[in-house]
Amino acid sequence: MRLYLACVFYAVLGISCKTIHKNPSRLKVIQGTPEAGVSGILDKAPLLIEPGKPAVVSINRMAGSPPADGELRLERVQLTFLPSDGYADCKPNLEKAVFTETVEKDIQSPDDFLTRASYRMQDISMTVAGNPDGSWTLSAEGGHDIGDLYLEFDNKTQQTCQVSAIGHGYYAVNSTGAWGTGSGDVERDRLVRAWGTDRGHRLWHYLWHGMRSQWMYMDQKDKDALISHYGPGVAPPQRNRQGTPDGEDFLYMHHNMLKTISQSMASQGKTMVPAWKVLPRFDDKNHPSTDWGSDQETFDTWEKDYRDIEKVKGMTLGEYGQRIEQTIHNNMHMRFLNPADMEIPGDPLDPEWERKFSRLFDDPSYDYLGGTYSSHVNPVFFMLHGWVDDRIQTWLEAHGYKSIGSAEECSGKTDCYVWLSDKAYAADIDRKPWEGVAPGPSRNGMALHQHSVPTGPVPGLSVKARARLYQTRRMGGFR
Repeated sequence: MRLYLACVFYAVLGISCKTIHKNPSRLKVIQGTPEAGVSGILDKAPLLIEPGKPAVVSINRMAGSPPADGELRLERVQLTFLPSDGYADCKPNLEKAVFTETVEKDIQSPDDFLTRASYRMQDISMTVAGNPDGSWTLSAEGGHDIGDLYLEFDNKTQQTCQVSAIGHGYYAVNSTGAWGTGSGDVERDRLVRAWGTDRGHRLWHYLWHGMRSQWMYMDQKDKDALISHYGPGVAPPQRNRQGTPDGEDFLYMHHNMLKTISQSMASQGKTMVPAWKVLPRFDDKNHPSTDWGSDQETFDTWEKDYRDIEKVKGMTLGEYGQRIEQTIHNNMHMRFLNPADMEIPGDPLDPEWERKFSRLFDDPSYDYLGGTYSSHVNPVFFMLHGWVDDRIQTWLEAHGYKSIGSAEECSGKTDCYVWLSDKAYAADIDRKPWEGVAPGPSRNGMALHQHSVPTGPVPGLSVKARARLYQTRRMGGFR
């Protein structure tokens, strides 16, 4: 599933790398799909249909039983919508469908790849046929590597559905290899992936990000089901949004994550993945990236501003963390993700998901930087978050502090900032930083990353709640 440093060598030999959509002559068809279609490209994924908002479905490009070197190129997709739980019949009237396709710049030489591999998202409109009482058929000219389907309906009320899909098309050659350079130490990278790949750890990261934005919209019975299964820590604090303390939660959680993995690496005789001291530029040959996200000038401005002591003086730590998360953090995840990878095909809280997909998506090789279920398995994640963590020290310096910690850790110190102690947060119900669902005694924020999150189905959790969480599976929420 990794993208291809091997392409450098393939280009020299004249062998095709990943399918190049802009140059069909380089596409080698190796197997057609049967007329009955390819079952399982999407199976009962939760779908929340809200008036005026496009519903998004991620298509599984590893559908069926493709050849080892093949990916599915879709020409036609048949969608079936089914009601979920005890909700009303789901009969949405589909009016419009657009899918996003990853388009790769031709790689003709090693220099083309090493200077900067270029990718972009291309929107393709699909022809829609069908009716609310049956299935909908979406078709497009030619074969395409579909990632996300954006569906628009004419309904006036919210509906919660489950959607299944059958795809028709063909398999084409797809080479795989490594994307990026890792941390420069193969054994260390292996230990990093082993540390983060546990299913309980993956669920913790998925839920931590999802709960932040979706908890307030959930029904009480769904909240009760989540608390019963995961414990009270699954519920995010009711923050004073105006004070943006969510930014402190973001910094605090990742600060402790870095502490924990650093301890794990040290116990195995390895140093931690080095932080980026300066963010890589787009023309950095040691850090090949996509061209997704903001441009270089914008990155340069952000990095300069977040290091500017005078500007940082005017921000609370929560505001500072929130700005970093929504700008550099989200965009860097986008830049360094592997476009050949994919998001998880469906909802990991589905009772059947573990049986169907765990073999592939709980493997250490699944380290897609674009999703909350997988990004923390990638060594690049810790290069970026090491840079983010260093900005805490920038903020402390700007505000006259030398250290940061809990009330106990700062006891007796006059130059130690206590997490969430700023007067801007005085109205918060809970002034303790929030780190997620894992149970266990608090050890200065070190309790969470011990792979103790319960797995398996959550009894009583509705598809509606799972659909809300699934909406936030993207790292940073970007398209």
